[in-house]
Amino acid sequence: MARPRVGPYSAKEEQALAKLRRRFWLTTGALYAAFLGVMFGLVPREFAAEPLAVSFANLMARGLPMLDQLPKIPGYDPFLRFHYAVLWLISPVAGLAGWWAGLGYPVEHDRYARIKSPNRRLAWGLLFWCAGLLLMAVWPVVEGGGPSWRDQTLVSSVFGVGFSGACILGFWFFIGTTLGVLWVRTRIDRNILQNLQKPGHE
Repeated sequence: MARPRVGPYSAKEEQALAKLRRRFWLTTGALYAAFLGVMFGLVPREFAAEPLAVSFANLMARGLPMLDQLPKIPGYDPFLRFHYAVLWLISPVAGLAGWWAGLGYPVEHDRYARIKSPNRRLAWGLLFWCAGLLLMAVWPVVEGGGPSWRDQTLVSSVFGVGFSGACILGFWFFIGTTLGVLWVRTRIDRNILQNLQKPGHE
């Protein structure tokens, strides 16, 4: 992987980056749409009741209280527990995509390298994304108070389920992006420090 470069891009380079970003988001969106198509179009809903599917969902629920919160929401379908279990299993891939983006290919890294805010602000952002992902994993449901729109989105329709899944993947993505940006900036700072320490540098 090429070493990050600091400095403005030419107009031609900016156009190439913009094209790469569009391809990146189109590919990402297409892959997620394909996942939803497979889960809701090809996987029989009765499969969620199979012992293998139930065992898998139960295993995932050990670290994801959200899966056991779903039955408390009116309109819940047992298939959704299996669906979200599969989604959480593959969701770290979005974090890897975010890391790749943070290193500067779909998102130009020099914008982050020259940002005025210190690294600690990015660290606070990382904490925010991690807290959001943790909230999604726990997903507390208040019983007896009536379902909220937040809860109903989880079970409402393919679009609602798709939106909820996109939020989960989004948190993973921005965690990966922030880590990638921090890594790039750390390398840049280290290179600058090494240059300053070279003999003869004033």
